[in-house]
Amino acid sequence: MVNNRWAVLDCGKYPSADNCKIKLSAPEDQVEKLIDLAAYHASKSHGHENSQELKNELRKLVEYEENPS
Repeated sequence: MVNNRWAVLDCGKYPSADNCKIKLSAPEDQVEKLIDLAAYHASKSHGHENSQELKNELRKLVEYEENPS
């Protein structure tokens, strides 16, 4: 059976100086790639340190959605 769940991180749900609306998603089995990409975005766009601590916090914020296809 194919897993249709997607991991999602929505920057627009959190306050930022530039009102960022980036929404990142990946298949559930690629959640670690999503975390890496989100940490990169947070460091380059919002000045956070790209660290293991940041990645741990991002893991807590991942939401899951059914793939609409």
